[in-house]
Amino acid sequence: MDTLRLADLNAVDLTISADRGRAMYLATDRRTGEILELPEPIAMAMRRGQKLVAGGDVTLSKPELQAIYAALSTFDRIRRQGLEKAAKFNPLFQSFELFDVGRYAPELARLARAVLRPALGWAVALLALACLWLGARTDWAILGAFRDVFSLEAIATFALIAPLLKVIHELGHVLTALRLGAPVRTAGIMLIGMYPMPFVNISDADVTVGRRERILISLAGLFTDIVVAMVAFVAWHLVDGTFWTTLLGNIFVFSAINSVLFNANPLIKLDGYFAMSDAIGERNLNANAMTAFRATRRWVTALGHDGARPRGRRGWAMLGYALLSALYKVWIIVSIVWALLPKFLGLGVLLVGWGIYATFFSPLLADSAVPQVSGDPERRAKARRIRRLMLAGFAAGLAALLLLWRPAPVLLLPLTLDVGETYALTVETQGAVAELRPDGPVAEGEALLALANPALVARAEVLALEREQAALELGAAQGVNEARAQVARSQLDAFEERLALSRQSIDALVRTAPGPGTFVAAPGLQRGAWLTEGAPYGTFLPDAASARMRADFPEAWLRRFEDGAVRGELRSEIGVLGPVLDKDAMSLVERAQRDDESGVRSFALTAEVPLPPAEAASSRIHMRLVFPREPAWRHVLFWGEGLVETFREAQLRDRIQRLD
Repeated sequence: MDTLRLADLNAVDLTISADRGRAMYLATDRRTGEILELPEPIAMAMRRGQKLVAGGDVTLSKPELQAIYAALSTFDRIRRQGLEKAAKFNPLFQSFELFDVGRYAPELARLARAVLRPALGWAVALLALACLWLGARTDWAILGAFRDVFSLEAIATFALIAPLLKVIHELGHVLTALRLGAPVRTAGIMLIGMYPMPFVNISDADVTVGRRERILISLAGLFTDIVVAMVAFVAWHLVDGTFWTTLLGNIFVFSAINSVLFNANPLIKLDGYFAMSDAIGERNLNANAMTAFRATRRWVTALGHDGARPRGRRGWAMLGYALLSALYKVWIIVSIVWALLPKFLGLGVLLVGWGIYATFFSPLLADSAVPQVSGDPERRAKARRIRRLMLAGFAAGLAALLLLWRPAPVLLLPLTLDVGETYALTVETQGAVAELRPDGPVAEGEALLALANPALVARAEVLALEREQAALELGAAQGVNEARAQVARSQLDAFEERLALSRQSIDALVRTAPGPGTFVAAPGLQRGAWLTEGAPYGTFLPDAASARMRADFPEAWLRRFEDGAVRGELRSEIGVLGPVLDKDAMSLVERAQRDDESGVRSFALTAEVPLPPAEAASSRIHMRLVFPREPAWRHVLFWGEGLVETFREAQLRDRIQRLD
C-alpha cells in the first residue's frame, strides 16, 4: 500500500465558488476527476499545505495535518475503488463511458459560437407560433400518436432513431458548455429502466463557471429536445404518406416523453436534477438526501440504537426528496414489469429481479455490512440483533398475511349498451334506401325507414295476374271437369299464398317504430344505399325504465364466476345504481367468435341497468363483480397464472406474425 504524502496535494485543485452569498470550497482530484465539497477549515489547511509543498514559509499544526491526510485518504480511497472494484451492473440503472469529447473541443467551440446567437431565440419563438397555428387548424391531430406509443411500429422507429435523437440532445449540452467556457470530459451511455440515454460528463463546470451558467448548461438538453419536437411537429403537417407521418409523429412523441418523463424530472440525476440543485443552492442534493435516508433507515430498523433521525427543516426535506426519488424508481420498475413480463416472461423476470436487487437490496445489504453512524461496538451488535428480529418478524408477518388474509377478488367491467343484439334494427326485405328518418325521438308506429325494391313489386304484380288466370280456369272447369277443377283450385291456392308472402315482403319495406323511444340511424347510411336481408339500419332505444347492457368477460375469471356466489354492483358517475345483483340477475354467454391467434374464447356478461336506454347509452357505467373470499396466496397464484397465459398469447401472436 502506498504511503500518503503532502506532495499528493499537487494533484488537487482548490476552488472557491459562491452560491447565493454562501462560499463553497471545492477540491478536484486531477487523477480521477472527482470533486469534493470541503468545510472551510479543511480547505484552508489544504491550501496552506500546498504552499508548504511549494517551498513556502508555512507551519502546519497537528489538527491541520490530520485534516489534510483525511482528505487525501478520501481521494485515495475513491481512486482505488475505481481501479480495483468495478461498479455492480444494474440492468435498469447503469452507465458506460465511451470516448473523450475534449479531443474535439476546438471544432465544437467554433460550432457553438456559430449556432448559439440571439437569432436562435427568435427562430425558436417563430417555430413555437407555427406549432400553435398548425395545431389549432388540425385540432391537434398529432396527439393521436401518443395512443400508439407502445405499438410495434413505434418501438421499431424508436430503436432506429433514438441514438440520433439522443446525440442531438447531448450536442446541445456540449455546445452550451463550450460557449459558456466549461470544459467537457467524456461521453457515454446510461441505461435508465432499459431506456438508452447518452450522456456527457461536464462536471468540470462546478469549478469553472458560475451557478447561472451551470443552470443554462443543464437546461440546454431540454431546450434541444423541445426544438426537435417542434420541428417534427411542423414537418408532420407538411408531409404526405403513412411512412413519413408515422416517423415524424414518433419523433415528436419520443422527444416530448424524453423531456417530461426523464430529463426534466428532478428525481433522477439528469438535466432537471442538476438545474434544480444549482437553483436551490444544494450542489450535493442527491448525496445529502441519500445520507439522510440511510441514517433514518438505520435509526428506524435499529429502534434508535443506530443511525439518526432527521433534524430540522433541512433534514426532513432531504429525507422527503430521497423517498420521492426512490418511489419514482419503483414506478419505473413497475412500468417495466408490465411491459416486459407479458412478452418476455423468463428474460423479463431475470432483468426486473436483477434490477430491483441492484437498485434497492444490494445497497441496503452493503449499508448494513458497514456501520456508518454509531461507533460503539455494543450498540452496533444490538442494532444487528434488532434488525435480524425485525427481518424474521417481517417474513413471519408476510407468511401469515398470505395464509390468513382472505380478501375478496374484485373485477371491474365497463358496460356498454347491448346495441348489437337487443336494440339493433335490421331489415327483413332487401332493397334500396328511399327514405330514412333523422335521429331523434319517435312515436309508436312512426316510419323509420322506407326501402325501394322494384323487382319485388313487379313480382307481386305478376303473381296477381297469375292468380286471376287461375281463378278464371277454376270457374271454367267447375261443373264441367271435376279433375281439371281440382288442379285449378290447387294452383289458385298456391298463387294466393305466394302473393300474400310477396305483399308481406313489400309491407316489410317500410320499417316503423315498435313503440315510443329514440331512433339512431346506422353511421354512414344514406339514400340509395342497398341493404340486404338482415342488415342493420339503426338503433331503437325504447322509453323503458331499464336498459340491457353488456361487457366483455375475461376467460381467466370464468371458473370463479361459475363456482362461487357472485355479487354485482352497478356504478356510474353519480354513484351506485340500484340494488346489488346476484348471479341469477346476470347472464354469461360464450360468443361464437374466438381469437384465431391465441385460441382464447370470447364471453359476454349482460345485465339490466335501472336507467332508460337513451340515458344509459351516454353514461359511463361499470359493473363491480365481487367474488367469494380467497386466501391471499391464491390471489398471487391467480396473478402468476394470468401472467403466464398472457406470455403464451404474446408468443403465439409473434410466431404467427413471423410466419405471415
